[in-house]
Amino acid sequence: MGKDLYILNVHTTCKTRFVYTLTIKVYKVNIRKLVKSGAASHTIALPKDWLTKNKLNKGDLLYIVERDNELVISSETKQPKQSTKEISVEIDDKEINTIRRQTISAYINNYHLFTFHGNSLNKKLEEIRKILQNFLALEIVEQTATKLVAKDFLNLQEFSLPNTIRRMDMLTRSIITDAKKGKKESQALQFRDYEVDKLFFLISRLIRANLSDPASKLSNVKAMSTWWLAKSLESVSDSAKNISQYFNKDIEEFYNEAEQFYLECIKAYVKSDKELADNMIAERVKLLKKCDNIKGEQKQLLKGLINNSRNIAKIVLDGED
Repeated sequence: MGKDLYILNVHTTCKTRFVYTLTIKVYKVNIRKLVKSGAASHTIALPKDWLTKNKLNKGDLLYIVERDNELVISSETKQPKQSTKEISVEIDDKEINTIRRQTISAYINNYHLFTFHGNSLNKKLEEIRKILQNFLALEIVEQTATKLVAKDFLNLQEFSLPNTIRRMDMLTRSIITDAKKGKKESQALQFRDYEVDKLFFLISRLIRANLSDPASKLSNVKAMSTWWLAKSLESVSDSAKNISQYFNKDIEEFYNEAEQFYLECIKAYVKSDKELADNMIAERVKLLKKCDNIKGEQKQLLKGLINNSRNIAKIVLDGED
C-alpha cells in the first residue's frame, strides 16, 4: 500500500529593509514499494488520483525519461509539443548553391517550414524543386509567383540510426553491382544515388536530434563515428554511380576487387571485427598500387571508392572496445 509524504519548501524574499515576503510551497511525494513481478522485472503502483486527473486507463501509454537518479513519468497527453521552426529564404541576388546550403542546414537542424520568396522565383523554380527532392517528406504546400512554401512531414520517431545505415548500405551495394552494366543503367543509378543522399541528410538530422535530447543515450563518440560512416557510404555510392559512365572490360577485374573490398569493410563494421578492419586497411595500399595502372577518369573514381571504403574499416579500428 502506498504512503504519502509532504515536503515544505520555504522561500523568503527581502523586499525592503523591514518588509519580507514568505513563500511556502507544499509538495506531495507518493511513496511506493517496489514489487518483483517476474524473473527480471519489477513494478510499482501509480497513485489513483494522478491516474484519474490524467484520464488514464489500462493499456494507455506512459513515457518514462531517465534523468540521473530520477525517473520522470508523464502521460501521452502531457508530452511537450515541439514548436514549429520556420526559415525564410530570400532568393533574389543569391546563387542557387547558396540557397541549397541554407536549405540543407535548416533541414538538418530540424526546421519544419521552408519559405522561398523573391521576384526571381519563376526563374529559379526548377532548381529549387530539385533541392527539395533531396529530402525525405519535404513537400510543397503553397506556391505563388513570388513565394514557395515547403512543409516537413517527417516523423523522426519512425526512424532509427542502425536501420537507416542498413538501408544506405543496401542501396550502396546495389549501385556498386549495377554500375558494371555501364551507361545503360546510369539513370536508374542516379535515382538510387538520390535515395542515398536523402538517407545521409536524414542521418545527419537524426544525430542532431539525439544530441539535443537530454534523454538520448547516443554518445558524442558514437554520433561522430555514425556520421562519418554515413558520409563514407554516400561517397562510395557517388563513386560507383560515376564509374558506370566509364565502365568497360578493361577495368572489370579490378572493379570486382574493389567491390569485394567494400563488402569486407562493411563486414568488419557489422561484426566489429578489428582484425579484419586492420587487414582491409593494409589491403587498400595494394589496391591503390594496382589502380595506378588504370588510365583516365576511371582511375580517380576507383581510388575514391577504395579510399572511402577504407574509411569504414578505420571507423571500426578506431572504435572503443
